[in-house]
Amino acid sequence: MNVSDRSRSRMIHPFSASPDGPPPPPDSSSAQDVRPIQPPPPATDGPMAGVPPGRSIGQRFLDLFIAPSRAFVAPRPVAMLWIGLALIAAVQLLDAVLLHDLQAARQLQMTERILDRDQNLAADKKAEVLAKAEGNSRGTRAVALEAISRIVAIGILGVLLPAALLLFGVNFGFAGRARFIDTLIVTTFSYLVTVPRDAILIPLRRLTGTLDIYAGPAVLSSPDSGLLFYVLMMFDLFDLYHLVPLALGLALVGGISRGKAWTLVLIFWGVWVLFTIGMASLAVSMGVA
Repeated sequence: MNVSDRSRSRMIHPFSASPDGPPPPPDSSSAQDVRPIQPPPPATDGPMAGVPPGRSIGQRFLDLFIAPSRAFVAPRPVAMLWIGLALIAAVQLLDAVLLHDLQAARQLQMTERILDRDQNLAADKKAEVLAKAEGNSRGTRAVALEAISRIVAIGILGVLLPAALLLFGVNFGFAGRARFIDTLIVTTFSYLVTVPRDAILIPLRRLTGTLDIYAGPAVLSSPDSGLLFYVLMMFDLFDLYHLVPLALGLALVGGISRGKAWTLVLIFWGVWVLFTIGMASLAVSMGVA
């Protein structure tokens, strides 16, 4: 071998495995693709796989009972809020009109019970107070006032206040990114799961002439049972199911996991139960319930 051949034999290719040169790059075919296990991502407020966009309000209402998570998939039309509020107000108006006489009779019984506890009140004075209360419970004005008070109460205690508290819990308690309008839509539209219950109970109560018809364990009791009745009232089946679309909707609009959404909803529900039972206990002790 001549000198030129030996020189050529010692020329090292840049990618050769010679000790005189740099090491070869790693073989990507033999490298192991090791990826850390990631927790499942939180719910995202966007299109959902398998759910076509542009779902109608009617489809979303059915989804509340069939597939609650699809009821609030984006984009959510603002009409969900207005239609939800209109349906809630219509149910309260129907309840006030059709069941006013039964409600008035129960209010008179409570008034009479309170007056009977006052031993210093003369009999003629009691009769005068009862007659005045009975007169105020009659007429169109009384029905209108009851309907307005119901609508205002459910709008504040059933929609606005829960939406504000849940928004605070999502964004500040669990570092979510919910907007008030979206939280308001979820709170309002999820409340519509109680509409079928009212659509059944209102006519039944009207036909039977009694308010003591319930969609839960309270049917086994009565207002005369004292505090037990009000405890059982908190476990209405439709009210309990209301928590399902509420939690799933909050997870979507807030960008938090379903576990966190359920935690928030159950805390909110537990506080509401304790508050209601506390007020009922106070009313029972005072003899007004």
